[in-house]
Amino acid sequence: PRAVTGRVVVRVRGQASRQAHRFTPTAGRVFWVAPRGLDTDPCSQAKPCLTIQHVVDEVMRPGDALLVRGGPVADDEVWVRAKAGGQPGRPLVIRNAPGERPLFVQTGRPVILEGSHVTFSGFRFGPGKAVVAGADTGSRNIRVVDNSFTGTLGFDAIGTHGDDLLVAGNVCAASGSTVGTQGHCYYISNGRRIR
Repeated sequence: PRAVTGRVVVRVRGQASRQAHRFTPTAGRVFWVAPRGLDTDPCSQAKPCLTIQHVVDEVMRPGDALLVRGGPVADDEVWVRAKAGGQPGRPLVIRNAPGERPLFVQTGRPVILEGSHVTFSGFRFGPGKAVVAGADTGSRNIRVVDNSFTGTLGFDAIGTHGDDLLVAGNVCAASGSTVGTQGHCYYISNGRRIR
C-alpha cells in the first residue's frame, strides 16, 4: 500500500523478464457494478450500480477504475466513446473484481473501446460477443487483457484499430463462426505498435 512506483518483474524458472515495465498507482476513484446493483445507487462496493455503461457515461473520469462483480453482466452494448477515455498516466480501467469473472450474456452488440488510455480486463464472453479495441484510427493505448471467449463467434472475438494497443492473455475457444471462414479470434486491421 505504501508503494509509490516500482519495477514489474516476471520470473520463470529463475529467469527474470528482460522488459523494463514499471507501475505507478493512480489516485483515481474506484466504482463497482454487480448483477443486483441499481444505477441510481452511488456505485460503491456496498451499493454497486447495475450497468457498466451507466458508470462509464455518468460517473467515471480519467484515472478511475470500475470493478465488476462476477455473474451475468446486465449490459448488451458497452461503448467507451472517444471523449470518455482516460489520459496519459490516468487510464480508465474496467476490470473484474478480484477473484471473480463476470460474464457477458447478451450478444446483440459488442464492447467498443473507442476512447484512448483504456484497460478492459478479466471478463468472460458468451457466444457472439466481441471487443472492438480502438474503434477509431485515432484511438491509442488501449489494453484488452485476460478475457475469455467461448462458443460461436461473429466476425471476431477481438478486433483492433489504432496505435499502441496491447492484446494479451486472452483465450479464444471458438467452436465456429456465424460468418464461416471469415470469422477470426483476433482481427488486427490497422495500426502501429500492436502487441
